[in-house]
Amino acid sequence: MIEEIAASLRHFGGVLRCHNCKFERRLDGRKINRYLSSGWPQHCGMTMEWVTQRLLDEEAFDGR
Repeated sequence: MIEEIAASLRHFGGVLRCHNCKFERRLDGRKINRYLSSGWPQHCGMTMEWVTQRLLDEEAFDGR
């Protein structure tokens, strides 16, 4: 089941972003399966936010 979910999410791309310090890590589609199985990555003691490529494109368009 996790493999099917991961496969359906891979095309969204994007980055993982820390809410606290804004550190970003490119989201490797191959790791989504592992993250769904063992937990989402953390940074600064908090779970990182998934910012999809679409949202990154909107941020760039808005000049953020």
